[in-house]
Amino acid sequence: MSTLTLNVLGPLRVGVDGRPVRLTTGRLRTLLVGLAMSAGRAVSVDQLTRIVWADELPADPRRSLQTYAARLRQAVGGRSIETVRAGWLLHADPDDVDALRFERLLDAATCAPDPAAERDLLVQALTLWRGEPFDGEESSWLREAERPRLLERYLAARERRIDIDIRGGVAAEPLIAELEALTGQYPLRESLWVRLMKLLDGRGRPAEALRRYETVRARIAEELGIDPSLELRALYARLLAGKPTNGPQWHIPFPVVPRQLPPELPGFAGRRTTLDTLDKLLVNRRVERGSGVAVVTGIAGVGKTTLVLRWAQRTAADFPDGQLYCDLRGFDSHAEPVTPHQAIQGFLVGLGVALRNIPADVDDRAAMYRSLTAGKRLLVVLDNARSAEQVRPLLTSGPGGFVVVTSRNRLNGLVVSGGAQPVPLGLMPAPEARELLQNRIRLLGIRHDLVAVDEIVRWCAGLPLALAIAAARLATGPEPPVAALTSGLRDPRSRLDLLDDGDEASSVRAAFSRSYRAVSREATRLFRLAGLQPGPEVSLLTAASLAGMPVRHARQRFTELTDMHLMVETTPGRYALNDLLRIYAREQAEEHGV
Repeated sequence: MSTLTLNVLGPLRVGVDGRPVRLTTGRLRTLLVGLAMSAGRAVSVDQLTRIVWADELPADPRRSLQTYAARLRQAVGGRSIETVRAGWLLHADPDDVDALRFERLLDAATCAPDPAAERDLLVQALTLWRGEPFDGEESSWLREAERPRLLERYLAARERRIDIDIRGGVAAEPLIAELEALTGQYPLRESLWVRLMKLLDGRGRPAEALRRYETVRARIAEELGIDPSLELRALYARLLAGKPTNGPQWHIPFPVVPRQLPPELPGFAGRRTTLDTLDKLLVNRRVERGSGVAVVTGIAGVGKTTLVLRWAQRTAADFPDGQLYCDLRGFDSHAEPVTPHQAIQGFLVGLGVALRNIPADVDDRAAMYRSLTAGKRLLVVLDNARSAEQVRPLLTSGPGGFVVVTSRNRLNGLVVSGGAQPVPLGLMPAPEARELLQNRIRLLGIRHDLVAVDEIVRWCAGLPLALAIAAARLATGPEPPVAALTSGLRDPRSRLDLLDDGDEASSVRAAFSRSYRAVSREATRLFRLAGLQPGPEVSLLTAASLAGMPVRHARQRFTELTDMHLMVETTPGRYALNDLLRIYAREQAEEHGV
């Protein structure tokens, strides 16, 4: 097979066995670069479509891709591009793609045994840089996602190499000249100014360092309308006070790629519409038309976390800078919710910051988090959030990042004030619920008949948690397992007992209870009264009358219940419970005497 080389850290250069190859069509070049950035790994049709066309799709993207792929095979060799089940794959050694070799060397530098070895790897990587990545290419994906990410790694590597040179006693004047050039080229990168000002002060030139501060302060105010960072302002204050400036206020580490997502659960089924919605929100984010925050909400046990982990695994290639994950424990009955301060510490550790270097101050810690995530193509999953206040300090900035929040609370404050996109997740329709139950049964190796499966689906009311517990019951119950389970589920008095395997994390009743305890006492009373009504719905006027409260007050309590997904407003002023919640509401009514 021919040896294919691609250089993208500057104008595109393509070579086959040392012979230059010229590609004149822009989208043909973009397709090759898109495949090259994942050399040796399959790239899906959906991802290649986003890479080549963004939102200006042709009538038949798959056929157009096939046409371009055929032309690429003619240009670079018929065996270089292979059609596989997952999409297309470029047969090339990652080290023959300069951007991939660049990143491999940077990753290796983080594990170097000593500063000298680290510096050698950094210099090897930086030598590959010929100019602006993908210079001359018109793809919005390259321009808005890949280029900023590579540029961030390049600048971080330059800074790290400069830091090593400073600590190694390299003459200051050449480093000052280098930093002067870099601040001129990247005037809004404050970490470069910090290093320049410290070097000037260390050479006995504090007045020049103060002038540099005024230069960057005015530039930031003019272009961004904000003040300089906390670190830069603190350095300025030390210069004014005549105090030593050696040693940073906090250490920004060389970047690492976190992979914090928990494993995906087996047996996933359905949810195609919601997965497509998240895909579209990500595309909008890439073209700077979306906020970059999706809030997946739904009733307890509806499968929010399972869905998000499925989507995150499916789109992993879109987040080459890694994935951060935190279970915020917003509705945990045995532990306090995770504070933003605690969550940021876990994220900083995942990003490679040693515990001793994490600031104790809340604002400094948040500033470090924002600095490390700015501009990165990073996915942040904030699971089981309780409130918008718990989430806001954990949001990232810049076009590369994407945050997915899950909560049983609608988090309206995050949607209204933060521009987050709500992604409601409802109960599963019968076909999807049947597919999920059959997948779980198949994994457990249980024999079953379709009639029994349909009956179990009916009694589980489309709730994925209930279906998963029912499948586990079939694996451990008496013989014949299906008959015993369906018989018990028919009776409302034993249904929630059967959907409880003794573990609070795997109990429908316990899941409902955590939501129930999160609303006000007046709201829980309305919930219990609604469960006792004979029809499928209860009206606002009826509920207010039964509860003996003003209609306006009852409407506010119903809003609490619908925000927590304990009830659904089917039409204005009319509210309903699903079958399982109705049983739970009646249990609570009996326990409390209404």
